[in-house]
Amino acid sequence: CAPAAPDEDIMHRRAYWDGHGLFCEADYHERFPKSPTQTSGSFTCHKCWASQPVGKKYIERTSVNDLRVLRCQHCNDGTVIAARVHGQWATYTSIMARSDRAGLCEVPFYANLDRVALELLQPGLAPTQRATIFWRRANDGRSEAAGFYAYQYPGDQFDERDDAVAMDMPKLIALYVRPEFRGQGIGTELLRDFLGHQPVREAKHVAVEGVTDEGLRLLARAVPADERKRFLEYKGDEFVRSLRLALERRDRVASY
Repeated sequence: CAPAAPDEDIMHRRAYWDGHGLFCEADYHERFPKSPTQTSGSFTCHKCWASQPVGKKYIERTSVNDLRVLRCQHCNDGTVIAARVHGQWATYTSIMARSDRAGLCEVPFYANLDRVALELLQPGLAPTQRATIFWRRANDGRSEAAGFYAYQYPGDQFDERDDAVAMDMPKLIALYVRPEFRGQGIGTELLRDFLGHQPVREAKHVAVEGVTDEGLRLLARAVPADERKRFLEYKGDEFVRSLRLALERRDRVASY
């Protein structure tokens, strides 16, 4: 996928989630009027194949981003069938399996299906969160959203009401691979892509949010030994530990 346009960094401070299930640029409603939320009809669940009617009592809003989604009432596991995008319903498969995506694609700062796919992969990320999705090519020619990583740079502002990020180092917020795509090297490829960013390469320190055992394994595989002292674990804005000793300890255990 092509890299983000230079003016998207400006859009990063202007875009916002408008409360109607749309991720918008500042002048969005000047170009596109608000759409009604009433709708009818039904969708077929991609997991259990049951028919799910569309109605107010079946529509939910996802976490902080207020994206409207339709969940299957038969699966009982929160399966999303469709999401409301630009005033229309798009099915889960049309959002998460696309013929116009392949490999690593940066999520833009304006309204499109990539931003909705990110919200479906991990609800709750800030609506202007920097992120990259890995699209895994399938046999039918389409690519599925297999995983993503989210990150921030110093000075990023995630909401027009928020202050700019106070941290003076780049930070890896989250890295996730869907269970059905694990064990294929996607997590390592996502991490290496993040480490290849120029601000990350040049930073004195790099923060990583809430490192798990699997996260340590990926870091040990992707980060050379002489660079590990740069990586620090954070939870929110609080420093937890340097990751150098944890990574070295993991290497010693793996060598036994």
